[in-house]
Amino acid sequence: HNRPMTGEAGWGWLASGVSLISITLGTLYQRRYCNAIDWRAGNLVQYIAVTIFFGIGAWLFETNVVHWTREFVLAIAWLVFALSIGSIGLLYWLIRHHAATSVASLFYLVPAVTALMAYILFGERLDYVAMAGMAACAAAVLVVNRRA
Repeated sequence: HNRPMTGEAGWGWLASGVSLISITLGTLYQRRYCNAIDWRAGNLVQYIAVTIFFGIGAWLFETNVVHWTREFVLAIAWLVFALSIGSIGLLYWLIRHHAATSVASLFYLVPAVTALMAYILFGERLDYVAMAGMAACAAAVLVVNRRA
């Protein structure tokens, strides 16, 4: 809302759309074909592959200098424990115990929760259009996940 969709911001919009579609399709695929895989082994394989991929990218395109500040260490700890282990473990658990469409629908709450966190933590603007969009997303997720 009130932000450009061209230039670098346009690439961000495109990446966000591709990410949402990809994670939804990945969740549906995993529910259908990979439900019997142990989540710890699956995570290990994925983390090894992504470490190699990003390690090569960092070696080719970055300075390879790390500034070990408190903020950096806390950010890495958050990424490793809360996002990588906690949220992915929760995602695998949800995929095994709930319908794939219910799990995939929860991804639509991510932008709303992120906007609320940015409002609370960083003083980001949250106007009526954003709140109406958040309410619409929450209502849609509620409809998808309600018990018949």
